Amino acid sequence: MSDDSRLQGKIKCQITRFAGRLTDGWAKPLRRLVGQMLYGIQAAEDVKVSNIARSLNEAIPLIKTENRLCRNLAATDLTDRINRFLVWEGAGVVDADTVLALDLGDLRKEYAKAMEHLATVRDGSTGELAKGYWLCEVIAAHPYGERILPLYGELYSCEAEGFESENAEMLRAIERVSQATDKRGIWAIDRGGDRRKILIPMLDQRLRFVVRQDGDRHILLPGGRKCAVEEAARWCATDLERIVEVERDGRRTRLSLRMGSMEVRLPERTYTPLWLTVIRGFGLKPILLLTNVAPSKDQEHATWIADVYLTRWKCEEAY
Repeated sequence: MSDDSRLQGKIKCQITRFAGRLTDGWAKPLRRLVGQMLYGIQAAEDVKVSNIARSLNEAIPLIKTENRLCRNLAATDLTDRINRFLVWEGAGVVDADTVLALDLGDLRKEYAKAMEHLATVRDGSTGELAKGYWLCEVIAAHPYGERILPLYGELYSCEAEGFESENAEMLRAIERVSQATDKRGIWAIDRGGDRRKILIPMLDQRLRFVVRQDGDRHILLPGGRKCAVEEAARWCATDLERIVEVERDGRRTRLSLRMGSMEVRLPERTYTPLWLTVIRGFGLKPILLLTNVAPSKDQEHATWIADVYLTRWKCEEAY
């Protein structure tokens, strides 16, 4: 037996075991479907049903395999069942310092004409508007570890019946993962998470977070003065220097950063202490991070918050 054949057999066994745990207690047709789809996607290196069907190499006409897969895929939405398994399977490795990176992405389908509920999305790579679907995903990783663990994934359309809002999709993901992890971990969210409709519920649930700010939201300085986040950053001393190596788009770069933190409040929650962390050195404008993770004696606060946010970038590469 060749090395390729042995490797193929080993991978197929791993997929079979994983699919078995994932679909434990499901009806036999669904168990078979999930196992075949997981294997077929890996073997075909494609998500088109026709190529997945070819990779299964069944001793029946190809069209019969395609029809069965399409029929079963259309019969039941498996997203909720799969998400429940993924988050409960991965919750055990999430500790207090694990970063829970929530990311809003897009799936571009520019050539599709008849797919259901096609909506207008903004391509995150090009900035162009196109037809497709939105994605809401959560991946866990430790700032000083290499393991990256998917916990939640949802594809949704703002044109679908029953769609509420992007905020509702984000809060649903946060709630599902927080329940499974007993609120452990630190949520890291990009600029889309700086809305009050996201921050206030997270504060109410006592969830720890690091959220990048757009700069135009308003906060309260220590003296009670209200101003935009971008203006407040000018009052933050960034006297802590650090050399970091970051990897983006497959390339590693060394950067010299200056950073610092200052205590602030939200006008809507004056009794809850927050901290604004300012990181200079990534570009012309500083990175502004709002967090409720309090300083500790064990580590530099600005450095720790920066590490949490940079871990979100590491998770982003996994998407």
